[in-house]
Amino acid sequence: MAQILQAKPQARPKLEFPLIPQKGPLSAAHVEKAHSFEPMYKLPSFLIPTGRYSNTRPPRFHYGWALEIFDRLYETAKELGVQPRARDEDSDDDSETEEDEEEEEELPTVSTTEIYFRDDAMTALTKHLKLGKEPYLATVFRPGKDRITMVALAENYAFKDGFALFSDMEKLTDHFKFDSEPMWYIDAYFWMWNGDDYWYS
Repeated sequence: MAQILQAKPQARPKLEFPLIPQKGPLSAAHVEKAHSFEPMYKLPSFLIPTGRYSNTRPPRFHYGWALEIFDRLYETAKELGVQPRARDEDSDDDSETEEDEEEEEELPTVSTTEIYFRDDAMTALTKHLKLGKEPYLATVFRPGKDRITMVALAENYAFKDGFALFSDMEKLTDHFKFDSEPMWYIDAYFWMWNGDDYWYS
């Protein structure tokens, strides 16, 4: 736990949103601050909702690496023989027009089949590398990008579920060719305080 909380020394971050609750309603300025939030090597203890902070609802943070080359995940799936799960075809599919298909292609969504495929790839990789704990994929903000997918080892709301071993970090770094140490990134969907009350993205 200490390794994940402290990690590499880093200058103390400025205590402003999103590290502390916003004053008043969310605004475009808050959205911009979340989008431009710099990942941290060390997570301040007040952002972990346990112990004396158990009644707080901070933003969600994930610990791991930004997946700069997303195709590496698909390469991993191919190497390990992971196939997309079969899904039932809707009876109305055949009646779709080309215009409908074009509109669907423009929607920035990820299908359920794709989500399962990515999860299956991570499960297969966990077995292949003999990891102590299965990593997961998270969508986070990073300066210079709207959103980016990351390979995550832990999150601030699930410390009780256990922590990644150093050997796991080494194996994942080698497999994905990460050139930096894992850091804490802010979630791209639950980046506000008291996120159970509203979801602004």
